[in-house]
Amino acid sequence: KNKFSSKDLDPTRFRNVLLTLQLHCNEDFHFVELQFHYKMIVEYNDVSHAHELYNFFRAELANQYHEEMEARLNFMLEARMQLFKEILEVPVLLAVMTMALVNSNQM
Repeated sequence: KNKFSSKDLDPTRFRNVLLTLQLHCNEDFHFVELQFHYKMIVEYNDVSHAHELYNFFRAELANQYHEEMEARLNFMLEARMQLFKEILEVPVLLAVMTMALVNSNQM
């Protein structure tokens, strides 16, 4: 994510570059985030205590986001459950869904 680019800026306008990497060791792997910062911006953020404001707004937005996301997910889950209920009541639809699921692994 290039937060020097105007299209990736978040509300804090903090500028950095984030790289998400997948590191492998034998059969294990881990995801890590590598961050590149501009020194003068980091120094200013330290002096201005900008990270405290960031944490405050992040917590406030997270609460709002989680409530909205939960409502959306509940709606989507309810819609899927209703669809499956309707499919189970019609043998031909159940057979079609079963064949689609069985053949989806062959792609």
